[in-house]
Amino acid sequence: MMTGAKYGPETATVEAFLRYLKALTPEQQATAWSAKWSAAGDTAVYAAWDAAWDAAWDAAGYGAGYGARAAAGYAANEIQNAALLRERGQPFFFLPMFGFATPEDIK
Repeated sequence: MMTGAKYGPETATVEAFLRYLKALTPEQQATAWSAKWSAAGDTAVYAAWDAAWDAAWDAAGYGAGYGARAAAGYAANEIQNAALLRERGQPFFFLPMFGFATPEDIK
């Protein structure tokens, strides 16, 4: 059970990512999306996931368009679920769209 952290145990990293997003220009946001995209339980934990998604969506900005804003939300959720992704051998997909190979690369 999560206690006292807005976005769960990875709050500091999610907040660093949100600061990064807010500093991007609309052109940088569009580039992050288009350059990398290829076609193709617990109530408190859910609330943190949902909050991170919403915050990343807002931080991406309205000029970014739906695709970049959605990617930002998914990237925030990858930060929150990094341990699970690693446990399952899943690569990060959305974080690299913003120039981060792993959550630890976000400063």
